[in-house]
Amino acid sequence: MLNIELANRGIHSKVYYSELIDLKEKKIIRTSNPDPGIKYADEETVLYVYDKAKQYAYQVHMPSLTGLILRQVAGLLVSTLLIIILLGIAFGYLIKVLIRQKSLEEMKDDFTNNMTHELKTPIAVAYSAIDSLLNFHQGEDKKKRTEYFQICLDQLSQLGGLVEQILSMSMERRKSLALQKENLPLQDIINQQVALHQLKSDKPAIFKIHIDPAEMEVYADNVHLSNVISNLIDNGMKYSKETANIEINCSQDERYSYISFKDCGIGIEVQNVERIFDKFYRVPNGNIHNVKGYGLGLFYVKQIVEKHEGEISVKSTLGRGSIFTIKIPRK
Repeated sequence: MLNIELANRGIHSKVYYSELIDLKEKKIIRTSNPDPGIKYADEETVLYVYDKAKQYAYQVHMPSLTGLILRQVAGLLVSTLLIIILLGIAFGYLIKVLIRQKSLEEMKDDFTNNMTHELKTPIAVAYSAIDSLLNFHQGEDKKKRTEYFQICLDQLSQLGGLVEQILSMSMERRKSLALQKENLPLQDIINQQVALHQLKSDKPAIFKIHIDPAEMEVYADNVHLSNVISNLIDNGMKYSKETANIEINCSQDERYSYISFKDCGIGIEVQNVERIFDKFYRVPNGNIHNVKGYGLGLFYVKQIVEKHEGEISVKSTLGRGSIFTIKIPRK
């Protein structure tokens, strides 16, 4: 009768057994349990005193109501849990994207500020040199004229280098950068870049070059490989102290050509090493602004090396310097 009534009321549970109990004597008068020794793990008892005078009660043994409710709403609970997990993942991803977007915005702002500042300097210097030649009769002195023209040439070269890097980044973004690979004499390219940097450097620079074999050739694009070498030399010189000591080691095996650039500069902190190849990223130096740049050089280097199907790696110790190594397939 109990099971029928429970079903009529929409409760999908069955009574295990029931008992008549004498509460005074604390004994079972009658039970429907065929085996009194059986105990159910989820068993729950409900007691109803129907004769208060004699203290007779009716006791029902049935499954736990908590377990019953949990089983009935299990589907809803699982669905809710999955929704909460998905919402958590979605919010986590959203926060990650927002943090990355903020970081990109900060890097772009830094790039814009640095570029604006850097562009003003060579333009102002070139303008002053030309103004002196035109309006102050400095052009009549051959020595002065040559000196001022050289100043203009250096500043225009600096502007040209920036424009070339930006154009290269734009081409890389459109994936339309085409390489003209050929076997290049590495000794000639390195010597040329070293001579150029020694000429324009504002600090003493000492280079040690080791190429084994001496006639070593690299299968690469002449223009872009020269730019890569120039960027890595320039990077080593900029972050050196009073004197730039740069060691260039070149070697090859059956599959790859290796070129490493070692400097004794300020080095890079561990947490910044992984980010130095990111676009616009510059290693923070607090309020020190004596080293100028746009955060494009190493990004350009990495892109070009990867275009050659090669790899670039860096090892750095803060206060002792860095070693950049590029690996390019021989064919």
